[in-house]
Amino acid sequence: MIFEGCAQNAGLGDASLMALISAKADRNRTPLNVHLELTYRCNEQCVHCYCVVEHGREQEVRRHELTLDEIRGLLDELADMGGLYLTLSGGEVMVRPDFFEIAEHARRRGFAYRIFTNGIGLTEAKVERLAALEPLTVELSIFSADPAVHDAITRVPGSFRRLMAAIERLQRHGLRVYLKTVVMKPNIDGLAKLDRLGKDLGVFTHTYSCEVSPRVDGAVPRGLGRKLRDGIEFEPGVSFRDTKEKWNELFERRYLAWLIKRAEGNISKAARDADMDRKYLHKLLRKHGITGGETSDDNN
Repeated sequence: MIFEGCAQNAGLGDASLMALISAKADRNRTPLNVHLELTYRCNEQCVHCYCVVEHGREQEVRRHELTLDEIRGLLDELADMGGLYLTLSGGEVMVRPDFFEIAEHARRRGFAYRIFTNGIGLTEAKVERLAALEPLTVELSIFSADPAVHDAITRVPGSFRRLMAAIERLQRHGLRVYLKTVVMKPNIDGLAKLDRLGKDLGVFTHTYSCEVSPRVDGAVPRGLGRKLRDGIEFEPGVSFRDTKEKWNELFERRYLAWLIKRAEGNISKAARDADMDRKYLHKLLRKHGITGGETSDDNN
């Protein structure tokens, strides 16, 4: 369950306790895990993002955001209803000048909270302030170990360099850094190098997702089809759900091929690397017509 991941981020390992809490919350209709998007504004313009606001429209969008008092009131209601885990997300949370007031109020109300950010606005002063607020994790998006590829996806020159600086600051102040990567055609060939970078950085964890969601306004980001070239594009008259399923099939196939290649054809090793049940991995490989070599430990 989602909040079990939050518990793991907090260093809690008793999954049975988490299951009991979850079952009780389900019975009582308690909003145990809350995801709060504070803004759709962002200082990056990622090609795949579902909620980014194009530059020039920030002030127009800002007028429709909840005020600080409204967010405080919402957090009070959620806390009174039994909310425990809170994710503060965007857009980019750091574009709100009142972000720290929001985080401080969440902490006062007893939420175990995590922060989603792109990291490029995390100055030394902001990281020091974050460390004092003790979030479970600070979760950052990274798209490639190649600065040029990462910057092309964010469409902000220098964003990779600033992200690396943010990771160093966060770790130096003792914060858990959680890296997340959306797998796309522009970055899929560099996943092995990116995986090594995450390990070299010594981050708390690094996860990958093959899911790309349609934008909240129903539009296709400008240039996305050109950037992906021979990938599946949104087609007139085709539902978002059907298109999304095609994307997932494409990315799943490419990810599995990369996983088997990295494991040098060893299915058991690939399953261990992906923390996946071997039989389930074998089923996915057969589904996509991908073959892997059998080794002596495959029969263990």
